[in-house]
Amino acid sequence: PSPNTSRANQDNTLRINRETGYDNQRAVIVAGAMENVARECQKPKREKDAAYHKEKMQLCKQEEARVQLSAEQVDWRDDTDDEPKD
Repeated sequence: PSPNTSRANQDNTLRINRETGYDNQRAVIVAGAMENVARECQKPKREKDAAYHKEKMQLCKQEEARVQLSAEQVDWRDDTDDEPKD
Protein backbone atom coordinates (compact mmCIF):
# COMPACT_ATOMS: atom_id res chain seq x y z
CA PRO A 1 0.00 0.00 0.00
CA SER A 2 1.14 3.49 -0.76
CA PRO A 3 1.87 5.87 2.13
CA ASN A 4 -0.97 8.14 1.03
CA THR A 5 -3.68 5.48 1.35
CA SER A 6 -2.50 4.10 4.69
CA ARG A 7 -3.20 7.47 6.32
CA ALA A 8 -6.44 8.22 4.52
CA ASN A 9 -8.34 8.74 7.78
CA GLN A 10 -5.94 11.35 9.19
CA ASP A 11 -6.02 15.10 8.89
CA ASN A 12 -2.37 16.25 9.01
CA THR A 13 -2.93 19.92 8.23
CA LEU A 14 -1.04 22.46 10.32
CA ARG A 15 -3.01 23.84 13.24
CA ILE A 16 -2.25 26.83 15.42
CA ASN A 17 -1.92 25.80 19.05
CA ARG A 18 -3.90 28.53 20.80
CA GLU A 19 -2.16 27.98 24.14
CA THR A 20 1.43 28.31 22.91
CA GLY A 21 0.99 30.13 19.61
CA TYR A 22 3.25 27.75 17.69
CA ASP A 23 2.03 26.90 14.23
CA ASN A 24 4.41 23.99 13.59
CA GLN A 25 2.55 21.49 15.78
CA ARG A 26 0.37 18.95 14.03
CA ALA A 27 -2.92 17.63 15.29
CA VAL A 28 -3.93 14.17 14.14
CA ILE A 29 -7.66 13.65 13.84
CA VAL A 30 -8.83 10.11 13.13
CA ALA A 31 -12.18 9.83 11.39
CA GLY A 32 -14.82 8.34 13.67
CA ALA A 33 -12.68 8.60 16.81
CA MET A 34 -15.35 10.52 18.69
CA GLU A 35 -17.36 7.35 19.39
CA ASN A 36 -17.85 6.33 22.98
CA VAL A 37 -15.44 3.43 23.50
CA ALA A 38 -17.29 2.02 26.50
CA ARG A 39 -20.49 1.78 24.49
CA GLU A 40 -18.72 0.07 21.58
CA CYS A 41 -16.99 -2.54 23.74
CA GLN A 42 -20.10 -3.96 25.35
CA LYS A 43 -20.91 -7.51 24.37
CA PRO A 44 -24.29 -7.79 22.71
CA LYS A 45 -26.76 -9.77 24.77
CA ARG A 46 -27.21 -13.25 23.38
CA GLU A 47 -30.71 -13.82 22.14
CA LYS A 48 -32.39 -16.76 23.76
CA ASP A 49 -33.51 -19.28 21.20
CA ALA A 50 -36.63 -21.46 21.09
CA ALA A 51 -34.83 -24.44 22.67
CA TYR A 52 -33.92 -22.32 25.70
CA HIS A 53 -37.54 -21.23 26.20
CA LYS A 54 -38.83 -24.78 25.68
CA GLU A 55 -36.42 -26.18 28.29
CA LYS A 56 -37.26 -23.38 30.73
CA MET A 57 -41.00 -23.98 30.27
CA GLN A 58 -40.63 -27.74 30.85
CA LEU A 59 -38.69 -27.18 34.06
CA CYS A 60 -41.28 -24.70 35.32
CA LYS A 61 -44.13 -27.12 34.58
CA GLN A 62 -42.30 -29.98 36.30
CA GLU A 63 -41.61 -27.79 39.31
CA GLU A 64 -45.27 -26.72 39.53
CA ALA A 65 -46.34 -30.39 39.31
CA ARG A 66 -43.93 -31.10 42.18
CA VAL A 67 -41.78 -33.41 40.05
CA GLN A 68 -38.32 -33.88 41.54
CA LEU A 69 -35.76 -32.17 39.27
CA SER A 70 -32.31 -33.64 38.76
CA ALA A 71 -29.30 -31.77 40.13
CA GLU A 72 -28.33 -30.85 36.56
CA GLN A 73 -31.79 -29.42 35.88
CA VAL A 74 -31.75 -27.43 39.13
CA ASP A 75 -28.31 -26.01 38.30
CA TRP A 76 -29.44 -25.05 34.78
CA ARG A 77 -32.61 -23.43 36.14
CA ASP A 78 -30.65 -21.48 38.74
CA ASP A 79 -28.05 -20.36 36.17
CA THR A 80 -30.72 -19.14 33.75
CA ASP A 81 -33.09 -17.64 36.30
CA ASP A 82 -34.31 -14.33 34.87
CA GLU A 83 -35.84 -13.05 38.11
CA PRO A 84 -33.58 -11.53 40.77
CA LYS A 85 -33.43 -13.46 44.03
CA ASP A 86 -34.34 -11.68 47.28
